[in-house]
Amino acid sequence: MTEYENLKMMLTILFPDCVLREEDPPVEGSHSYYLDVARNGRLVVVEYRPGRGFGITWRTDVGYGEGHDEIHRALPSALARLIGLLESETSLGSPLFIPSVPIAASGSAREISPTR
Repeated sequence: MTEYENLKMMLTILFPDCVLREEDPPVEGSHSYYLDVARNGRLVVVEYRPGRGFGITWRTDVGYGEGHDEIHRALPSALARLIGLLESETSLGSPLFIPSVPIAASGSAREISPTR
């Protein structure tokens, strides 16, 4: 089972009331998988790139091509962040940012330490 499949399975177990919508999987294994996760009126978009990690976008004011709010290189940190976003009853606020971790070259996504 891939990290992407594990993520989908864990989200459905943890949040049986969430709605998952995915695009057709890529033809080649090195391309991106996209998953929309909706719960309680909140939408979070996840992009998974094998070998590179998970891009998470939750802001509604993001335009096409602007990049993700956050990038998580490992499944545990991506899942922990998704749990926090999907359980939150309040405004999502700002993207998670750890000052000691460099901002990605695009300047729009933030790299998140896999230990967080």
